[in-house]
Amino acid sequence: MRKRLHIQTVCLAAAGLLLFSPPAFGFDIVSVEPATAVAGESIEIVITGEFEIPFVLPAQISFSPGTAITASDPVLLDTDRLKTTITIPEATEGDHCGVQDILVAAYSGDYKGDNIFEVDCSGGGEPRIVSVSPGSAYIGASLSVTIVGVQTNFEQGTSQLAFSGLGITIDNLTVSELNVIEAQITISAQAGLGARDVTVTTAAEVAVGPGLFVVEEPLVTLTPSSGIQAQTLAALVISGGPGGYSASTQVGLGDGITIGGQSSPDGTTLELSALQIASNARVGPHDLTLANPMLMAPGVFTVVQGPDTLLLSVTPDHADLGHPALAISLTGQNTNFDDADVALSLSIANVVVSDLTAADGTHLDAVLSIGTASSEGRADLTVELGLDDGCSNCEKVTLVDGFEITTPGSLVSIDPAQLVAGQSTLATITASDGQFVDGETFLVISPDEGISQSGLTVVDSDHLTVTLDIAADASGDPRNAKAVTGTEVALGIDFIDVLNPSIASIVPSGAYRGTSMPITITATDFTFDANSQVSFSGVGLTLSAPTFDSEYPERIKITVTVAEDAPLTARDVTVTTGANSITALAAFQIEGLTQKDSEGCGCAATPLSPAAGLFFVLGILFLAMRRRPD
Repeated sequence: MRKRLHIQTVCLAAAGLLLFSPPAFGFDIVSVEPATAVAGESIEIVITGEFEIPFVLPAQISFSPGTAITASDPVLLDTDRLKTTITIPEATEGDHCGVQDILVAAYSGDYKGDNIFEVDCSGGGEPRIVSVSPGSAYIGASLSVTIVGVQTNFEQGTSQLAFSGLGITIDNLTVSELNVIEAQITISAQAGLGARDVTVTTAAEVAVGPGLFVVEEPLVTLTPSSGIQAQTLAALVISGGPGGYSASTQVGLGDGITIGGQSSPDGTTLELSALQIASNARVGPHDLTLANPMLMAPGVFTVVQGPDTLLLSVTPDHADLGHPALAISLTGQNTNFDDADVALSLSIANVVVSDLTAADGTHLDAVLSIGTASSEGRADLTVELGLDDGCSNCEKVTLVDGFEITTPGSLVSIDPAQLVAGQSTLATITASDGQFVDGETFLVISPDEGISQSGLTVVDSDHLTVTLDIAADASGDPRNAKAVTGTEVALGIDFIDVLNPSIASIVPSGAYRGTSMPITITATDFTFDANSQVSFSGVGLTLSAPTFDSEYPERIKITVTVAEDAPLTARDVTVTTGANSITALAAFQIEGLTQKDSEGCGCAATPLSPAAGLFFVLGILFLAMRRRPD
């Protein structure tokens, strides 16, 4: 039955909309939230009707017997819920006091809630501020406001008025009634926009009106609203804002803009004449500031970059691919280069800009690092200013195809081809199309950890010499090199080979007193030859002549004979080939055998240390496995 009634109701409501006449039957209001209020309040309430009987707007809301209670046009929150703002008279007597019926007259029908709302006129409510008139003002305005409270006891000389936030000052205050204050306030040009709480403190009484006053951005119109650098505008008209303008009103539009004259024909507009925009006026939004009356309108006038604002040149205008640090100078026309807020970019990847410095408004210096992964060819250079201002039309100048990345030369050889860690070597470098110049060419090595250079001398355009000092702990990784002369680069990829020679292994790594043992020594980054010499530190060892196999230049073999009384110590092992040598410290261990025991057995030996014994056994096995047939 209820479902059928719901369908009928919807159909009747639709018919009512078509006929512009609501049906004449009533429905219940189930609830209202909040269900109580205090005289003098202006509050928002939510009315809920029968679930199956939807509200259809428009609708009017009234109270009975409180006909003086007014309600705004309701908003539909759901099919059965309406929201409205009601205003209750401040008087403590009248038909608005006490229990109230709520009536809703809508296109979908008439709704009623009996004895569903109550207004408290007893005066027992908390003191509060209920209105501020006017409820808003512009930044920079100076105005009179009326503050109205409920359940308050304002007192001249005692009551203090305050607005939340910063930027609003109270110039004077007059208490006209126990619940009314008249005040003169000033809103500074730096005041933030938005709603403010209003508070009146009278001794221990604190009355607050949350968000009752709003600081607004001034509705000011400038005609025209923009101008071009180096332009003179014959006239500019300011309209809107607080009004009350005169020829004595002080006007400012920021640095670089001067005003020749002004007038105010009717007090609601200001007419400016001969407005001159300097060639170096900052591009982007400018604030309008007025005094008498006070006003600050942010960003209402825009300075546009002039057509004669150009990037004229860059010197030098080219460099080879891979140049590590090219100093360039840029020249502009009518530009406003500024260290604090300038950026330079190229329309080609892998070019890093550093040390950007503005000598003045039209001259800019920078350093370019052109990566080897960049591309050859022409590139645009762009200088942008005003990046920190968030402006929509910041100064931007571009020199199309203004810079060229060219093909580098090549480093073709270094003599000696290999550098040894721990040594200092005079190296000769040869280039193809090097274009070396004495006193101008420099060498860049990367990575440069563990290697330093000195004494670079240019022999001719394609040859130079340099002393390279290699640290003893320098890594053996190949290094890139660049010989740079002005804008020219000669590149060498994996050009410098650093060797860090060492003895990689000695097998076996020890021997007993009174024995002879064949030993194999293996090196890293070191080449043996038939003339290589081997030595052990200490006494008690006899070494055979080294055996060298040219198929295995990193290995050399000897036989070590250990005397019966050789000291039981670890020995350093050194191999020398020509002028170069490598050493393994404490790399070979001498061990001792025991004497015969009391039973006459000579087969027992003092055990080697676990590590030495293991190395000894592994050494024997290794030799057996590696031994090649004659």
